[in-house]
Amino acid sequence: MPNPNPSSPIFSSVLKIHFGSDFSEKRTEGFTLSLADQQALANGQRVRLSNGDDDRITVELIANFPDYFSEPLPGVPNNVRGSNPFDLVAVGGQERHDWDDDHDWDRRRDDLLYVTDGGRNFVWKVEIKSGAFSIISPFPQIANPFFNPTPPPPPLGPPFIDAVPTGIRFVNDQLLVTLFRGFPFPSGIVSRRAG
Repeated sequence: MPNPNPSSPIFSSVLKIHFGSDFSEKRTEGFTLSLADQQALANGQRVRLSNGDDDRITVELIANFPDYFSEPLPGVPNNVRGSNPFDLVAVGGQERHDWDDDHDWDRRRDDLLYVTDGGRNFVWKVEIKSGAFSIISPFPQIANPFFNPTPPPPPLGPPFIDAVPTGIRFVNDQLLVTLFRGFPFPSGIVSRRAG
């Protein structure tokens, strides 16, 4: 069921961190995002943090994916499936020319992120500049090689298992996605090119 009180408003998100030019972090406990900071990020604000020394960072939200989506089951109409953004790769997009605010001719790149979502079994495409995202490659369930409907032996797991896309790389102008596969976790590495 959906959690009525999620632990964070940016639970399933991609953040961008800007380090200052004099950033060193030689000895520090790190940085902490308070709940107020997380809410500010969810509202589209940048958050500036200090670690108590001279180190400072600025954090901004690139994309905030839905934490879950509805997946009704027989007898459980309010069942949901959670998101699990797992890995990402940044890819330079098409070069374009625009007028900026001062009417100067400006060369820009439409840079993209591709993010695997192991919970929802697909790859997100994210426009870094706007934060807009869409699903580009769903991965269907895979037949469970350990499922035997006529025992013995008894079946191990369900007839089909999730693909669970985890790793992602950009190779030869294509996305290479590794699939972890769900329970009962059959051995072997399965990859698929994302479209």
